Amino acid sequence: WFLSLNRRPRAHRLALGLKLYADRLKLKGMVSMPSTRYSSDWIPELDIARTLGHRDHLDCWSRLSQALPRFLSSLPWDLDLDIDNSGHTDALTFDSAGASAYRNTYFSVVTESSIRNDADDLFITEKTCKALVNLHPFLLIGHCGTLGRLRHLGFRTFGSLFDESYDGIERSSHRLWRIFDEIDRVCSMDRNVLHDRYEKLLPDLIHNRELMLEFPERREEEIVKIGRASCRKECRSR
Repeated sequence: WFLSLNRRPRAHRLALGLKLYADRLKLKGMVSMPSTRYSSDWIPELDIARTLGHRDHLDCWSRLSQALPRFLSSLPWDLDLDIDNSGHTDALTFDSAGASAYRNTYFSVVTESSIRNDADDLFITEKTCKALVNLHPFLLIGHCGTLGRLRHLGFRTFGSLFDESYDGIERSSHRLWRIFDEIDRVCSMDRNVLHDRYEKLLPDLIHNRELMLEFPERREEEIVKIGRASCRKECRSR
């Protein structure tokens, strides 16, 4: 049903992984997630994830946290590479998770690098761009207003499939849990209905891919600089 690529441990990614594991939604997805063996600041990120739950959604977090030890012991979730030993390298931005992962799923749950509410730090990385290039609608776990920024840049988002009101929620924890609700809703759809919704989105998805491929030479200052060759490599493999 969905694809979610998560390499470096971040609080919002750990919260997503716990949600998917505890509610058995991972069974409907292709999901990568590192284990505690990944060389990174795991403990602080896990503490932040707990804070996201305790702050506004204590009842839900209390239910999910019962599965936390089992979730952690189930990791890593390898998908396109040996994630615990992948390290941090720009070579992974477009070379990992080939087109087949996108072809075999209907939508992505994109986890951007940060969900902080810092308007001066709103940015769009290769995580979002890979979905745009690969004809994927997506739920975006990122900064408040990121979907609005994409629309401003000429991309089309996916209001016919998702309730995108989450993009306007300023409080990070509220926005995250609203997205979790959307994952629940879309994953409970009849598969044929989801397939039909995806097909109806194809004109918009093709528009996004074409815009993404020409984008670096149009407005490099407005989006992360992504080499056209990398974009086209991802496109040609589809």
